[in-house]
Amino acid sequence: MNNEGDYLDPEGEEEDEEEEDERKEEGIMMPPTKIPRTQNLDRISALHDSVLLHILSFLPMEDVVRAGALSRRWQFLWTSTSTLVFKRKAFDTTNDIHKFVAFVNSTLLLCRCSNIKKFVLHLSCDYGVSVPPDVNRWIRFATQNNVEDLDLNFGPDEADYTLPQHLFTNSSLRILSASSCEIGIAPNGQISLISLKSLTLDSVYLSDGAIEKILSGCPVLEIFNMKRVNAVSPLDINSASLKKLAIQQCLIGVGKYVVLEISAPNLQLLALVGNFQRCRFRLVNISSLVKANLCFSGDYCCDNHEKMRSQSLELLEKLEHVKELHLWPWCIQVLSVGDVKGLPSPMSSCKILTLHTHVMKWDVPGIASVLQSSPDLEKLVVDLSPLYHEFKFCRKFITSCNSDGKNPWSSCKRTYSPFTHLKTVEIVDFKDVDEETVLPLIQILLLNATVLEKMVIKIGKSGYKQCSECTFSMEFVRLTHKLLSFPRASPHAAILFA
Repeated sequence: MNNEGDYLDPEGEEEDEEEEDERKEEGIMMPPTKIPRTQNLDRISALHDSVLLHILSFLPMEDVVRAGALSRRWQFLWTSTSTLVFKRKAFDTTNDIHKFVAFVNSTLLLCRCSNIKKFVLHLSCDYGVSVPPDVNRWIRFATQNNVEDLDLNFGPDEADYTLPQHLFTNSSLRILSASSCEIGIAPNGQISLISLKSLTLDSVYLSDGAIEKILSGCPVLEIFNMKRVNAVSPLDINSASLKKLAIQQCLIGVGKYVVLEISAPNLQLLALVGNFQRCRFRLVNISSLVKANLCFSGDYCCDNHEKMRSQSLELLEKLEHVKELHLWPWCIQVLSVGDVKGLPSPMSSCKILTLHTHVMKWDVPGIASVLQSSPDLEKLVVDLSPLYHEFKFCRKFITSCNSDGKNPWSSCKRTYSPFTHLKTVEIVDFKDVDEETVLPLIQILLLNATVLEKMVIKIGKSGYKQCSECTFSMEFVRLTHKLLSFPRASPHAAILFA
């Protein structure tokens, strides 16, 4: 039976084959059978509306509107899209602003979607360009049509624009991102964002008490990111629902020494990044915390060494129970200062430790100290590629770290306890390394990790040192032989290069 359901006669097939063979023997060539050309089909237009609208959601709004000119099938389809993306990086002239405003107004006028999934508005309002007054109306359009994800950016710098009060009384909003603007909550202003789960503020100026009011009005908030936020008053983060909190490069309590209290019983991830010279963190009720990232920076005079070291140690003590810890150069060097003074690092029960450091000679005491204070460590990552924020050491400490040509690790005069749980070590971005500090660290790990399974040396995209291929090969071979020659406490330890 053929594809069309008709039965074929086997004897008839044999006769046809015999006739064809006879024609070939006689040299008779028959013209090829013409295959009818199938009519070109617009398979994309044949897709269901929901699929087409999903495709349109990945395009800028200008292209979405242009799609209406493709055919009658597309003419009004775009007006039902639930994703509205309006982005303009720069305005060359005032006429450009008027054109953009007119385009957004006409698009929203034709939009028929009553449940907007995502509304994006990015305007580059720098060099004296003011935010168009129509923006308030656009935001109201989004909130009145039950927007779930609202992304507003008026950057790159802080714009002279304050988010409208009505935005903070909304039941549909689940994700809110605001950049380069102001948030001013009136003293009697009501905040009710009962569905908001993720809040991101970048380059935002906060009025007095704004954060406390926002958090109290977001009962299900789980993710809170603050970056380059300028807050007049001290911030108290108090939330029972919060799971992830990141505070990066924020200016808190301008000109004052403030205490930032964080109370979040369900918090799982905490990232503190930036210069907190005039800020002290008080961690309260963070028993659920699993991962912490500490990346501090700043210029501190010698008189502040003891105070900053004390605050850092207090913070690390509060993070003793976390399972994953990231430490950057500044924190590592603070531990170095304490170690030289004979003060141990706080004990840690972390299982995954990432050290972002170039492993300079003044990092060595801190690294050695934190390794010995982490007896449960199962995975160690040494990332050699961070931006370097150096702690401003006093002359006495620098003198104590001067090894006079000796191995800085030997100068520590430390006896290492076995790393009885350490199974994996990763050395990331292994290029331009200081062999006097990095290689001894690797040697110490191999000598003391009794259950080590693998050590992965990640060379990095740019290769080991900037040199010719020939030199690279010779240097790489030399380094490989040296690493492979190190004795290992674990019989199963493998050194891998990636």
